[in-house]
Amino acid sequence: MRNLLALLPLAATACQPCTQLPLSAADRAWAAAYPTLGQRVALRGSRGTALVLRVAERVDTYNNQDCNWLEVGTTQPAHFHVTLRPAAEPPQERSRHDLTLYLEKWSAERPARLDFRLAGLEAYFYEQDDRHHFALQPRACTLADGRTFPHAYYFAAGQNAIAYNPTAWRSFYWDQQTGLLRLEAPDGEVFDLAAD
Repeated sequence: MRNLLALLPLAATACQPCTQLPLSAADRAWAAAYPTLGQRVALRGSRGTALVLRVAERVDTYNNQDCNWLEVGTTQPAHFHVTLRPAAEPPQERSRHDLTLYLEKWSAERPARLDFRLAGLEAYFYEQDDRHHFALQPRACTLADGRTFPHAYYFAAGQNAIAYNPTAWRSFYWDQQTGLLRLEAPDGEVFDLAAD
């Protein structure tokens, strides 16, 4: 009998309808710069090198499709990610050079969780198990061509990001309206977003 009573809350939630928890406009702004698959993103290196990326993935869905995760019950958290992949690599195959931004919405009262995974450099925010206490660092960014982005965010290994391998990017800037602005390589070369 005790076992049957323990299953009662589970049975009660199984009968309730699923509730989708969508991303807000402010959440979606983080990836608004990349609306279409195949979109080209060009960066120019400080040593004359070019880095061309393409939008290889855009996934806009919900987790807990069957509404059976005990942790969230019948809530379906929004899941969105966009991946930029070097144009020289096959667009349909994941690469260790992928630059991906993940957004997950677990609470209507809080912003979406951000997780940047840029080819070995990772920065994540709003995680319950964040032992690093990362914080978003607003910092204006002026590109080599003089364009200024006063509301950009800065991410750097050892500050508010983790480098998982020695060839990972050292730092990057991201603007909510423009997307990826700058990448800094381990050897110090800086890649700035090229003007259209």
